[in-house]
Amino acid sequence: ILAPAFVALVPPFAFRRILDHSIPHRDHRGIDILAGIVVAAALADATLAILQRWWSARIGEGLIYDLRVQLFEKVQRMPVAFFTRTQTGSLVSRLNNDVVGAQTAVTSTLGSVVSNVVVLLTSLIAMLALEWRLTLLALIPLPPLSVAVYLFGDAIHKRFEAIQEQLSTISAVTQEALSGVRVVRAYGQEPFEVERFREANEEYLRRNRKLIRLQGAFFPIMGLLMGCGALLVLWLGSRDVMAGRMSVGELVAFNAYLLMLSWPMIAFGWVTNLLQRGSASWKRMLDVLDATPGVRDLAEPSDLPPVRGDLELRHLTFAYGGRDVLRDVSLSLGKGQILFIVGISGAGKSVLVKHLVGLMKPDAGHLPDPLLLPPVFLTLNTFPKG
Repeated sequence: ILAPAFVALVPPFAFRRILDHSIPHRDHRGIDILAGIVVAAALADATLAILQRWWSARIGEGLIYDLRVQLFEKVQRMPVAFFTRTQTGSLVSRLNNDVVGAQTAVTSTLGSVVSNVVVLLTSLIAMLALEWRLTLLALIPLPPLSVAVYLFGDAIHKRFEAIQEQLSTISAVTQEALSGVRVVRAYGQEPFEVERFREANEEYLRRNRKLIRLQGAFFPIMGLLMGCGALLVLWLGSRDVMAGRMSVGELVAFNAYLLMLSWPMIAFGWVTNLLQRGSASWKRMLDVLDATPGVRDLAEPSDLPPVRGDLELRHLTFAYGGRDVLRDVSLSLGKGQILFIVGISGAGKSVLVKHLVGLMKPDAGHLPDPLLLPPVFLTLNTFPKG
């Protein structure tokens, strides 16, 4: 990560030597040697950049692999109520799109931040060694540049978070339409589903365009601020050359180092863009990772007491959406007995079963530990109303 920053210092120094010493003294051999050094430095910089990207991508991919597995494991352990209030398409979007957004932020910025900080510091030191007054002049655009990065970064974060939320909506609409395609076709609801998807997609396009307009102004503003600093340096530096306070080689080297200083500032804007987008994806994933699971880890078989073979519920009550689904349910089932639960759709049969296997918790009443339940065969039959 650090090596490319020091390799990049070589070409400006070589240009200075060529202009100030080799050309005035007609030193062809010196020009050839310095040109070879510049070519070698360029090859080394390219090789190190490839290795840096490979290293960053490998670490980032490993981190995202672990995150994706943890996210999926966490979803598997969430209570049924979590899936009631969270659309399946939204979860799929977090596992796919948000993970990719976080992955891009990690792999693209992991090494870039460190290397650009080193390039900035080394370039600044080299510029101060050449001409400290011009260096201070070149730093004038930095305060407004920092303010612009902060303001644009905050706005990019909010807009990208809105984009990811709408992408979850599109995934949810798609998942619901495809999973229920038989019902959609049976009732002739194809036009309704197409219109619903079109509206969700139009909203996604609208939010993306808002982000594109913001990003379209971000980098030109950064380039304008850095260009103003370069123009001041060129104007005053030319006067110093004509006055004999600087050589042509020193001015060329100074501008080369200034260009190296400008790139980290632009790169920080690019990194800010990626990090803001990645942080929005991270936030959506953390909403799931930080949630409290509703299913306990299964104990080891050796830790479980012997199964008794009896099942007893006492005064089980559960309400959902302001309506009692189960009200004061009590039953006793002995070892080897079979219980048939029958009733109309919505009577609470599935809710009762979910309580028995520990997927839901009652509002009141006694329920045996699902880990200690004996094998119970539950047959659910739905009778039509009337």
